[in-house]
Amino acid sequence: MKLILFLFILILILINNAICSLSDEIEDDNDTSTTGYNLRQLADMIYNKHLSFSCAAHGDPCNKTFPCCHGSCRLGFYGRGSGIYHIPICKSIKTK
Repeated sequence: MKLILFLFILILILINNAICSLSDEIEDDNDTSTTGYNLRQLADMIYNKHLSFSCAAHGDPCNKTFPCCHGSCRLGFYGRGSGIYHIPICKSIKTK
């Protein structure tokens, strides 16, 4: 089961990198998220299995029904004692 979750996360990261490389949009200056993960961070994300959408600028929960006021909605893994790791979705959830 953990192997399947690990492969899902790697596929999600690869898809994200492909979308970001094709995207012409410039991310917000206030965006501090990163897509560079080391093995320890990936292990923390898989072990803790906490997954949530939040606004990049201020961290409020968001989705298509409740978009961010500004910036982009991002998929984040929230780890126990390991901080917050965000995988950008490159404005696939549009904000106005």
